[in-house]
Amino acid sequence: MASPTVLVLGSGGYMGRQIMAQLRERDATAVGADVRLTEDGVVDYAFDMRFPYQTLALMQQIRPDVVISLGYVLTVELYANVQNAVHANVLGVNGVFDAAAAVGVPRVVFASSNPVYGAQSDFGDAEITEDSPRHPRVLYALMKQFNEDMATFYNQSSATTIVTVILSSLHGRNKGGIFNPLDMLVTAAGTTRNFTLPWSATHEFSFLHVDEAAQIFVELALAPQLQWTTYNSGGERLTMAELAAVAAPLCGLTVGFDEPGRHLAHCSRLNSDRLRSELPISRRSVEDWIRIELQRVGKSQQN
Repeated sequence: MASPTVLVLGSGGYMGRQIMAQLRERDATAVGADVRLTEDGVVDYAFDMRFPYQTLALMQQIRPDVVISLGYVLTVELYANVQNAVHANVLGVNGVFDAAAAVGVPRVVFASSNPVYGAQSDFGDAEITEDSPRHPRVLYALMKQFNEDMATFYNQSSATTIVTVILSSLHGRNKGGIFNPLDMLVTAAGTTRNFTLPWSATHEFSFLHVDEAAQIFVELALAPQLQWTTYNSGGERLTMAELAAVAAPLCGLTVGFDEPGRHLAHCSRLNSDRLRSELPISRRSVEDWIRIELQRVGKSQQN
């Protein structure tokens, strides 16, 4: 049986690189596309999703079995140029869905994000399932909600199945962005003794390592059949104080916190029973990931 061809849109990005590596480990034909070519083989085609005709032409050329749609303008860049974000996040993502339906791509796996649900305070201590109501508070989340609504439209009106993955907050090497406590702690290791995280000790979040997130997309892309069209990724729920308690001895740090710290409207209790009951998703502990990240940093420093 021929290996499936998976087109990864946003293959040069934070999670895209991990997805490309994992697909190739699974002997899938992984084709990467992003706004510019790279020398490390993760981007095979340059395209700009702000222009849907480029997306359509790419899919007509590749004729993939599955498309993984990752490209998005994130929060900082979004507010720096809202119009550009509308072209990418609204028109561009919809262009992916529309092109897939027009070309007859069987499956699209799309990356949504937990802020579509709003904040954990909307649900109290309850876990959030895929059927929970959406309460988006910020422009980024409103765009994701629109994408999800349009995915439902194409699922009902075309032969293409669009599978939405609602991600917990991603963590791991070189994340950057507005929420990267793991990277901060690993980077600080060996350079200082005292370090302050810019969030409250009680701030709760759902930890998902980028490698585990990539595995979710790979499993959803390669599964012969899927029961659902929306999946929560889930993650390990912990507070900043709990993260610091694990990281401090491993990183050789004394960790403090800003109070009340930066505010983030996201959810920390995403239920992932649907995903984990259907697919072989593996998870490591936060402690394991900190050890792995420290080893990676150590190797890079030696080189």
